[in-house]
Amino acid sequence: MSVKKILGVLLIAAGVAALAHPVVPMPRESHRADLGPFRINVKESRQTEIPRWLSVIVAAIGTGVLVIEKKK
Repeated sequence: MSVKKILGVLLIAAGVAALAHPVVPMPRESHRADLGPFRINVKESRQTEIPRWLSVIVAAIGTGVLVIEKKK
């Protein structure tokens, strides 16, 4: 299997995965405080959404790479 075929398949898989699960959690650092016998832990997280148009473009580029590779 050539590098271009592998790249095409990976791009298609990434595009389809992003369409299926567009929200990506991004954890942040935890903050910890020790106040005598008490411990306070704070964990923050935020979510980033991958735009659908970007997912479709990535999958289309992967398909294009495979089609171009097949023509040669």
